[in-house]
Amino acid sequence: MVGDVVSCAIRSIDKENRRAKVVITGYPRGKKKRRDVGAFLFE
Repeated sequence: MVGDVVSCAIRSIDKENRRAKVVITGYPRGKKKRRDVGAFLFE
């Protein structure tokens, strides 16, 4: 959810567009289980 603190690793950095891609390596409350695959679109 928004505001949760997670551990992540940086995959790549785009200096021109000031963007970075990260991979979440640790989520403190475990993985989220979703009933509906598209449910994240409406949160």
